[in-house]
Amino acid sequence: MLSTTASLALMGLLTPALGHMMIGEPVPYGQATLDNSPLEATGGDFPCKQRAGVYDITTENEYKPGTDNPLSFIGSAVHGGGSCQLSLTTDREPTAKSDFRVIWSAIGGCPGTDSGPANFTFQIPSSIPNGKYALAWTWFNRIGNREMYMNCAPVTVSGSSAKGNSAMEALPKMMVANVGNGCTDTEGTDPQFPDPGKVVVKGA
Repeated sequence: MLSTTASLALMGLLTPALGHMMIGEPVPYGQATLDNSPLEATGGDFPCKQRAGVYDITTENEYKPGTDNPLSFIGSAVHGGGSCQLSLTTDREPTAKSDFRVIWSAIGGCPGTDSGPANFTFQIPSSIPNGKYALAWTWFNRIGNREMYMNCAPVTVSGSSAKGNSAMEALPKMMVANVGNGCTDTEGTDPQFPDPGKVVVKGA
């Protein structure tokens, strides 16, 4: 879990980047070049906002299955909330061909409401084996341009008794929309994921 000192250091590093939203915890890849803009409408920087230094690691997020972990955000423009997902891939430096599998979904009120960003918790499923992963936070805003926000973070899972990737492969695929792939959500509604998975948070 991220220490208080590390959290404060991260906040200090990223405080100029207000407006829009991005994850504070888990600590994302590429902090030196990370910004809070959405993915390009063409999908040119999908996944994880491809750019120089995108996969630089300053903090490895270490998790054990079945324990609560913080999901927090930096920024102020929540665009009426919307819907978010957390997904994992075994690719530590994801590409457009990476297979992201959903472990947590929030429908409505994510990453916050008009009163500001929210704080959530999530767990790594017990079916996820030990190893190194990339975790993706994706967000589809309720109000404003039809956009997809995405930040990725390095994750190490330990303390699991699971073996093999068959259980992970049974998890639903991450929703992808608004990035030139022919799928667009509707403004003024909280996107309903085709398959949100077993862990679903209902927001405001």
